[in-house]
Formats: sequence, structure tokens, C-alpha cells
Amino acid sequence: MTGAARAVAAAVVATALLGGCGDGIARDAVATATSGQRLALSWYRFPDGTEQPEPGQLYDRALHTACAPARWTDDVVRCVPRADDAVFVDDACAMAIGVVAAIEQPTHFLGRDVVDGEARAVRVYVAGDDVDPIATYYRRVEGACVGPFAADPAAAYVAITGELAGADLAPVDEAETGDGRLALVARTAADGLWAPLGLRDRTLDAACVPELGGDGAVRCAPTDAVPAAYFADASCVEPALAAPVETPPPRVARLEDAAGCPTYRAVGAPLTTPLYRRDGDACRSVQVPATMAFAVGAPLELPTLTRTVETLPGRRLQRIVLAGDGLRFYDDRLVDTALGGDCVRRPFADDVTRCVPAVLAPTLRLFAATCVVPIAVAELPARACQRPTFAADTTATGFEVRAIGDPVTEPLFRWVADRCQPYAATPGAALYRLGPPVDATAFPGALLYEER
Repeated sequence: MTGAARAVAAAVVATALLGGCGDGIARDAVATATSGQRLALSWYRFPDGTEQPEPGQLYDRALHTACAPARWTDDVVRCVPRADDAVFVDDACAMAIGVVAAIEQPTHFLGRDVVDGEARAVRVYVAGDDVDPIATYYRRVEGACVGPFAADPAAAYVAITGELAGADLAPVDEAETGDGRLALVARTAADGLWAPLGLRDRTLDAACVPELGGDGAVRCAPTDAVPAAYFADASCVEPALAAPVETPPPRVARLEDAAGCPTYRAVGAPLTTPLYRRDGDACRSVQVPATMAFAVGAPLELPTLTRTVETLPGRRLQRIVLAGDGLRFYDDRLVDTALGGDCVRRPFADDVTRCVPAVLAPTLRLFAATCVVPIAVAELPARACQRPTFAADTTATGFEVRAIGDPVTEPLFRWVADRCQPYAATPGAALYRLGPPVDATAFPGALLYEER
């Protein structure tokens, strides 16, 4: 983080502490995303007027193009235009041409070289006029000009009129706000851009996310926590966890308390004894290949946040203000007053991003006897910190949401080794029948727009 980025972050937060959002409603001490003079934010706007920033998609007012932060060849993170690729028309890879794929009226194209097996953007070209289709093209691969390859005769092609230097792309940075244990991490730029990205727990030196517990308290849960899915003793009393040997040793273990709510504990010493898992009422030894086992240590005290839901008249969606350690900021979640719970953005098959229930059970596809008639169900634990009322599914047609219905009373089956065999629910869980996919329009859809 540069000194300029720190100054920008401090100035933006100070403005947020004093000002509002332009709608006449006070937002004292709520840090609010702000566009810069050159780099402008994109926003999701819902029909009721609720807005949320999208800091991963920016608009470069100087270049007149959408852009996204990426590490450039000079090792500086810059806002690189969102653009289709350019290829070469000659065997020396000296003459580039743009290939129109996803962007209807391109202003730029990206030149990519294959380095260490990865196609990396290393040049930004300025788009010109349409040109005739080409028959073949070339690419740079590991320092060589490789080709020819057959070109798509149905594609549209655009002439290249110039190339931008790295210095022409606006640098972006990240800055931390807050003097306590919690830091609010934001995307920043020297032109005044400031947009929250997430939280960091300085004590644990880890990113964390707000997590609503069964007691109604919000804690910042570390994102790198590893589930303690095993036990270190033959009675299945002492929790343990396993992690791949090729990864750094985990530092935080995630467990569930008696109510099914997550708790967090320090990771203890490595284990050389066998691991065990519960199998119904039994505790059985298990082999977990290519992993290291660890004991689970003392409970961790996580930073807490207060949660306040706005009550703006006439809005179905209400923003959530979180506060702690001198910080006040908006949660990524919204409250859907029509459904009576939190919702988060999720893209649907119709290319519309909608706010769907934040707590969703996964869909499990089983069968009636003979494994011919499919049945969509959800497997829910008897203990759940937040019990879902909807289940999520991803099908060939896209993302779907289904309402969770009554418990399943008849036997269900699944294919195992090409045989139709009875399905036994996970110990401590039960199966629930799911309804048909909910009409996507039941969930508020958002329009993504760029400030220009």
C-alpha cells in the first residue's frame, strides 16, 4: 500500500463520517464506496433503489472502457481494460488484429503471450475500424511466434491503431482502515477511488467475514478455518482435523457446538495417532491419505460486530450496517423484507443478478425405487444454527432455488457402482422433499451500471 493510497483512504473515510449518500438520509460514520476522478465504480441497482458497489469492475473515464484490477508486466496492479483478444496476422508476430468475441463495440484489445503454459495479457491495443476476415493467425508461445492456426470465418475483425504503455493504465491499490483489531480493506486509487473489499483480523493475520451466530451476535470468522471433521480418540470425544501435506499447516479449526453453530479454536500439535469418525452410534478408525492430522486447541475469541438494519420507507431490500473497532460499514448482505431474511447477490441463467436467501441448503438428487424417477431433496442436520427454508441447485439451465417442504417418509435410492441401492441419510440428518424451482422473478433483480 502506497502513501498516496493511505491518504486517499483516510480522506474518503473522513468524508463518509461527515456526510450522507445523497438521498437525504443520514449515514453518519458509515464508510461508503466512492468513485475517483478517473476510475469510477460499478453499482448493482435494485428496482426499489437499493444499491451495492461492485469494486471488481471499474470504468476508466480517460480510456472510456470498463476495466478490472490485474497485475501488469511491470508488477504494478493496474486497471486493465476488459477486452477481447488480439492475434497476429504474420509469422513474425508483429502485426496484430482484434477478434470480436464478447464485446460488441470494442475500444481495446488485449495481446496475450503464453508464458509457462499460461496465457497472460501483456499488451493493450487501441481498436480501429472493422476489417475483412482473416484465414489464419499466429500467437506468441513461450517466446516463439507459433502458427498458423485456422481463423473463424464468421468472426468480426478490427484493425489495431496503436498500443498503450503500462503507464497509460491507472494503478490501483489496497488500503486498510481502522486502528483496532479489525481492519476494513478497501480498493483505492490516487484519484480518490475507495471501495470496501472485506475485513482482516489483525490478531489472527487472516481475512474474516461477518458471521451471524445462533445467539444473534455477529463475529468476524476467519476464512482460512479448517473443519475439524475427525476425532483423535476411539471414543470420538477429542476433535481433530486433517489437512493436505502440501499446504501450510492450518491455524484455525472450525467446529459446531451443541446447537449446530460454528465455533473456532486454535490448531494444536500434529498427531501421529489414528483418526476416527462417527458412524451412527459407532466410532470407527479411518484412513485419510496424503494428509497431516492435528489436534484441536483452545477456543479463540473472535472480534464482534454490532448489526443494525436500515428501515428506509418503500424499500423491499434494506441495507445492514455493521460496526466494531471504530468502523461502520455496509454488509454484503441485504435484508429482504418480503422473505423475512438476509439475501445475497447471485447470477441466474437469464443473466440477471438477483438477491437470493443467504442460507441455502444444497440440493441432493435421489430416486424412487428402481432409480428411474428422480426426486430432489435436501438433507438437513437436526442441529442447525440457521435453518434454511430454501435449497440451491445448479442445473444445465443455470442456478435454481427450491422451497424446502415436508420430511421424506418413503425409502429413496441412488446409483452406486452401477447398482440402484437404498440411500441412508447422514447420521443426525433427515431428508426433506423440495418443491419445483421458484420463479426467478420472485427474487429482486439488479442492474449493473457503471458511473461514467
